[in-house]
Amino acid sequence: MVGAGHVLILAGRFDPTCDLVVEELNRRAVPVFRAHLVEFPLRLTLAASLNGNRWHGTLHNDRRTLGLAAVRSIHYRRTTRPEFPEQMAAEARKAAETEVRWGFGGADGLTCGWLPPRGRAADAECKPLQLRVAGDRPRLSTGAVKGRQACGRTPPGSWSMSSKLVVERF
Repeated sequence: MVGAGHVLILAGRFDPTCDLVVEELNRRAVPVFRAHLVEFPLRLTLAASLNGNRWHGTLHNDRRTLGLAAVRSIHYRRTTRPEFPEQMAAEARKAAETEVRWGFGGADGLTCGWLPPRGRAADAECKPLQLRVAGDRPRLSTGAVKGRQACGRTPPGSWSMSSKLVVERF
């Protein structure tokens, strides 16, 4: 198989769109390891070490274990904050959340592809930005608009509003 290896999916437990991606990867016989960061560190564990310029180790949940060397790509989609023990102090919880974000964010050291590309997850979750980028026309010289790939599509007319008056007129 071309591009052999596992696809690591970091997504919420209930995500019908992600479920469709998993189904398609399964149909194509692509190995998938799906995890939700809310499980970390109580039900999802990461044990990794840097040896030279490569990360080695495992990601483990109550169902299976994934060797980091086997990860060919990572799909990061709308995952939520990790859960920590209730008795944990607020300051310690905040520090631990930061460490998790940096630790999993550092997974780009796995030298694999990310969807969306690292640092672009917030862009991918912002519907107004998605629609604007979809409608941007590629520039002949660069093909990019303000660092984002232009698509040249015609998005549907859309509204974003919170004004009661505007909503009533709509």
